[in-house]
Amino acid sequence: MSEWGQLRAVQWLCYFYSVIMPRKAQCVIYHKLQLSLTHKVADKVLEGQILKTISQLYLSLGTEWAYKSALDYTKRSLEISIDLQRKEEAAHAWLQAGKIYYILRQSELVDLYIQVAQNVDLYTGDPNLGLELFEAAGDIFFNGAWEREEGMSFYRDQALPLE
Repeated sequence: MSEWGQLRAVQWLCYFYSVIMPRKAQCVIYHKLQLSLTHKVADKVLEGQILKTISQLYLSLGTEWAYKSALDYTKRSLEISIDLQRKEEAAHAWLQAGKIYYILRQSELVDLYIQVAQNVDLYTGDPNLGLELFEAAGDIFFNGAWEREEGMSFYRDQALPLE
């Protein structure tokens, strides 16, 4: 069997268990199978997107084990974004990893990953991306369960001056 018919069939099953009959466990299984097939056909862009999706699926499960799995898939997605020199995607992946570290209450790593995301923004020169990243960084803290005042500093000191 060739690697799309099979890849297409698995893509359809991912859609089915995501949208038509949502089942998180089956959705994760079929996305992992899709990831394996995508890796075989060497489509790095699609592989990065699938890694990001699997990370989101694990994040939605809400357990510490799932958060750690989400972090692993986010970091793998980040590696691909860096390899493909997709700076905006990389910035979002750095920020996503920071968000997961926040959920895991590893505050020293939260700050590090947010800072790297912001540094990536400096290389793009896109002020809209900067505003988006600073607001998202503020959201991590402000919408979280702890260190909410930290979110206000991202909004006030970083995002507002960019508007």
